Amino acid sequence: MTVRSWMRRQGPVAVLLATLLAWDLLSIPGAVPGLTWMLVGALVTCGFALVADDRPARAAVGAAVVLVVAAAVLSSAGFRVGPLTSAEYAAVAILIVAVVRRLDPRTAAAPAGVLLLGVVLAHLLRTRELAAWPKLWWYDTAEAAVLVLVAAAFGGYLRHRDREQARATARAEAAARQRERLLLARELHDVVAHHVGALVSHAQAARAAGAGDPGAGRRAMPVLETTGRQALDAMRRLVTTLRDADDADDMIIVEPATQDVRSK
Repeated sequence: MTVRSWMRRQGPVAVLLATLLAWDLLSIPGAVPGLTWMLVGALVTCGFALVADDRPARAAVGAAVVLVVAAAVLSSAGFRVGPLTSAEYAAVAILIVAVVRRLDPRTAAAPAGVLLLGVVLAHLLRTRELAAWPKLWWYDTAEAAVLVLVAAAFGGYLRHRDREQARATARAEAAARQRERLLLARELHDVVAHHVGALVSHAQAARAAGAGDPGAGRRAMPVLETTGRQALDAMRRLVTTLRDADDADDMIIVEPATQDVRSK
């Protein structure tokens, strides 16, 4: 994947996460201890969200580890930075969407569970020393549950949409291959009709001339042989193309096989 294609796909996500990071930085007082470590952890978590579309399982597990480790460092150092930031929550939502969208349900359960466990542990580590948090634990839990459900539902919707688009593309490709087969069949008919007609015409002419010229049949044999060889070569090319018609990348152009027919 080129940088341009990656930016086209992930550019809006990067802009959203960068905006939320800037908002978190501006909304948190600069004198909060451990702010730098918190922002570093949030930045790394957002980085995992940006690569989640290509490596959803690894990105989810990596983000969970970063959230827990960063929260453990902040908690052990006695920093009181509060719950996860809006950028971290957004990154978690993006990761859940990618996991549900890109992986089948059985495979998605493990990385999604690890990520949710990491979020819960990070939240507990970062808020356990805040006196006001125990009174609001139900609010934070409900907020996280809604986030997870909405992200999972959106990921399921995108998964269903991707599947429908893949089916539509497959149907369109099958229709295109069918049209190509019909075209090749018509070309094969034209080639066979032309060369066989030429063979019949030469044979009739040789027979008519042979009544008064015994050597006419012998002189006509090279012409008949050349015409027959041309017919066989053209038919082989077209039959090979028909056999390979299932692979659009290997499709053979039929023009060389019928160019001699159209020119006559």
